[in-house]
Amino acid sequence: MLNTLVLRPELEGIRFIETSISPANEASASVFRRFAEKRHTSLAKSILFSRAEHFAGHHDDEVLFRIGPFDPLQSPSQ
Repeated sequence: MLNTLVLRPELEGIRFIETSISPANEASASVFRRFAEKRHTSLAKSILFSRAEHFAGHHDDEVLFRIGPFDPLQSPSQ
């Protein structure tokens, strides 16, 4: 899915992909980790919205995943 996304002609030149993921959503986190690994690029994580400041303790932190920089035309490793 992510490979198809970054190969779209209208996204030529895209160097980073960002998304927020709740810590409990390990399936989504795994997809983004594998994508970064196959593209041989970094994956940085930071707190985007904290539980205390944004959710009054009623929701886990939202973690920002940032992948890149990468060359969208580079073939991922198998």
